[in-house]
Amino acid sequence: MIYEIFVRSFRDSNGDGIGDLNGISQSVDYLKEIGCSYVWITPIFASPSFHGYDISDFLSVNPCFGTIDDFNNMVQTLHRNGIRVILDIPLNHTSSQHEWFQKALLGDDVCKSRYVWANSSTNIEEVRPWDNVPVWHSSLQGYYHGTFGGSMPDLDYSNSFVLEYMLDVMKFWVKRGADGFRFDAAKHIFEYDHQKNIDFWRNVSECLKAVNPDLMLIGEVWDHPEVVKSYSQAIGYCFSFDLASLIKEAILKGDPQILLGAISRNSLTHSVLFLTNHDASRLATQMKDERLRKLAFQILFTLPGVPCLYYGEELGMKGEYSPFFTEHVIEPFPWYEALHGKGQTMWKAVMYNTGFSGVSVEENRKRENSLFWRIKSLARFRKLNGWIQNALVENYRCEGPLLIYDIHGARKISVIHNFSDSPISCQESAVGPWSTLVIAADEHIVFSD
Repeated sequence: MIYEIFVRSFRDSNGDGIGDLNGISQSVDYLKEIGCSYVWITPIFASPSFHGYDISDFLSVNPCFGTIDDFNNMVQTLHRNGIRVILDIPLNHTSSQHEWFQKALLGDDVCKSRYVWANSSTNIEEVRPWDNVPVWHSSLQGYYHGTFGGSMPDLDYSNSFVLEYMLDVMKFWVKRGADGFRFDAAKHIFEYDHQKNIDFWRNVSECLKAVNPDLMLIGEVWDHPEVVKSYSQAIGYCFSFDLASLIKEAILKGDPQILLGAISRNSLTHSVLFLTNHDASRLATQMKDERLRKLAFQILFTLPGVPCLYYGEELGMKGEYSPFFTEHVIEPFPWYEALHGKGQTMWKAVMYNTGFSGVSVEENRKRENSLFWRIKSLARFRKLNGWIQNALVENYRCEGPLLIYDIHGARKISVIHNFSDSPISCQESAVGPWSTLVIAADEHIVFSD
């Protein structure tokens, strides 16, 4: 299982209220408790923003999070405990505060050539297709391209220096123990040219795998499943946005038929399967009934691919996402009911996950029927059945409110999910409300209240 950590919100080691790298090191027992095999850490590099996706120095740690020595210690601590580290790195752009861009704004032609600039034929009225926000931004040196805003100017990878530099950046972190990368905005390197992007990522993957063939490389590609499949074949893995959306829709509508198409068209063995992340409303806000959230994770953990959990989802953290105000889904991780104690972050005001709301680690450990305990049992199941990751889904079908499929790999199991609030009899077994039955040759495994 991959566990996504928004560093600033997770655990504070020095009492300044901001999560940091040493805080992650100090959380290793918790990460082991929930069954984490990888941590995906949101950008830790020098950046002027709270989210860190606008990087001003790719070779430095943000002082808020610690030092390079703290990074080395974190990696060593996690590795000793069987947990690998995936760094989140947006290669598409830099911060407008990056030294290159600052020099470009002063007329340095060498630095200017590293970014995308408008020419006489450019439509500077161009907008993003998903929300109509302008992508060209004015400056004293002309208009520059910034898909994600004026503070994040896009790099020009037709300049070979840019690619070589970024490969050196990633090799720098691999040599310091990074076990992989999450490539932010992977389809935007060459805007609107999938084949060029795929060739780019294939080259990047080959160069990095030559340094360490075991690296976990994951692309963020929001697009149709057939497009995502092409990227995953070049990169290694991609997130399955299609499946994430349809798992939630199927459960909320009580209609497993909705999932059949998603299972058939997704390349699951090359997928990272998730339900939410830092760009989505939290699951407990979308699904108020904890039993439904349990079923969502039961589906996630019984399909091929790699399950991924966003920090705090195991506790029932809430938060409504807005593309222009993301802070509601990155609230401080509640270690304690009172939101007070060693390690508690408090870098921002809390709106959704207030004190004594029952979503803390402290409270969830006490409640043995909580989603927290269900996640632990599901993660244990996956560790004992690692072969599922690269297995095939066969004979997927629906029988009324039941979703049924076989997983075939080193072994074979049948999985039955009940999408209703009533027990249903199937294959001489009763499948409880919102429950999952796994049938193996020698045992039946039930995930149920």
